[in-house]
Amino acid sequence: MEAQNLEAYVPDSNLARSLNLGVRCRGKACAAVHRRMRRKLQSEDGRLAYGRRKAVVEPVFGVLKQQRGLCQFRTRDRIVHTDS
Repeated sequence: MEAQNLEAYVPDSNLARSLNLGVRCRGKACAAVHRRMRRKLQSEDGRLAYGRRKAVVEPVFGVLKQQRGLCQFRTRDRIVHTDS
């Protein structure tokens, strides 16, 4: 993403848990890329951008699970099973 100058907000799994649940991030980011992304996501603009995801992307998954009855779907050559 950096090589292509893309403006992205992609947390690692520890930071995603922290952002979603409001708990402290447990693991330390070792790679410089991870540290930069964590700083970016913990900024005011980063929190707003990541928060918009819940209103834009997450409802789509809810519709697929509830109204369409899809309990699994394929992403990147893996089958993802969703919990009810």
